[in-house]
Amino acid sequence: MGAPVVKLRDIKKKYGLNVVLEGLDLELEPGCFYALLGRNGTGRSTLMRLLMRHESFDAGSGVAFGYDMSQDLTLFNER
Repeated sequence: MGAPVVKLRDIKKKYGLNVVLEGLDLELEPGCFYALLGRNGTGRSTLMRLLMRHESFDAGSGVAFGYDMSQDLTLFNER
């Protein structure tokens, strides 16, 4: 397989005092299918909002299709 199209390292997202994601590492390889499974409140929707760049993460780093995900959100939302 080639380089990952999405690579997240040590992602943290919280809303107020509620920590939703912490220490998340994720790599998505091209040509693969993925499913998010888990109980209510485990952060599935939050992860999708972060990947779609509708929200920014509070800590950690990410690269999507070669772009640094910590950059301005408008770069991703305009496409």
